[in-house]
Amino acid sequence: MKNADLNLLLTGTAKFNRKANSINRNDLRSKNAHTAYRVTKVITLPLDAYTNFTKNLIDDYDFITKNQDYMGFRDNCYHCLMITANEASTAVLAESEGYDYARYSALVAKN
Repeated sequence: MKNADLNLLLTGTAKFNRKANSINRNDLRSKNAHTAYRVTKVITLPLDAYTNFTKNLIDDYDFITKNQDYMGFRDNCYHCLMITANEASTAVLAESEGYDYARYSALVAKN
């Protein structure tokens, strides 16, 4: 993915879920309840680690703990991390609300 393409994902709207254990791919097609977001940092994981993350969102992760200062909800907008893998066609937006897991998460397509 080119940097110009990635920049298009850095702001937008998405369907965020609270305390979801795993990602629901149907959220990519949802047109309801979208909330504004602004990506404050992109974290690229190896594909197996990203796949594990998408299946276990409420587990604690060091990369969330170390980046809590980048997240928050301000001005009706999630300021969040974008977690992905180079080989993945999707990315997860995560806002921890001070916790060590993705308390609020959304799935976005990279292409």
